[in-house]
Amino acid sequence: MELPSDSQLLLYVVALLALWLLTRVQRREVVRQRRRAPMSHDELGRVLFEIARNQDLQGWRGVFLAGAEVQQVLGDDARGYLDARNTPRLAASLRAIGLAIPQDATYHALHLDDAEDATMEVRLPDGGVRPIPVGKVARVGGVWRMHTPA
Repeated sequence: MELPSDSQLLLYVVALLALWLLTRVQRREVVRQRRRAPMSHDELGRVLFEIARNQDLQGWRGVFLAGAEVQQVLGDDARGYLDARNTPRLAASLRAIGLAIPQDATYHALHLDDAEDATMEVRLPDGGVRPIPVGKVARVGGVWRMHTPA
């Protein structure tokens, strides 16, 4: 049996590479951001500060009531709540909160009133504190969630 020539070997290698390129499967890994579960209102405030500072829309969506939580908190009003909570509205509220936080500010506290309206306070470099309304919150089990954006 005669061995193939160099040009034939090169042709075989090119053909194998072409077959490999045509048959390989491209796998796209879906990166899902883990949904945060703040256990105290202060922890929720820290999460909100980070999300607003980074303008993280996926993270912002993740701190709101979802799925069974909506049913548990709102009961029959769940469908209307989910229909009204759309991405453009959430994006606009996130943008507004992010713009209200000065670049060199740090997180100070999250205060809740009797109606569960939340106000985040950020500390300014001069020592002052700026209040920023963030919206209504709800406690679901042991986790704090945003209910309605400011």
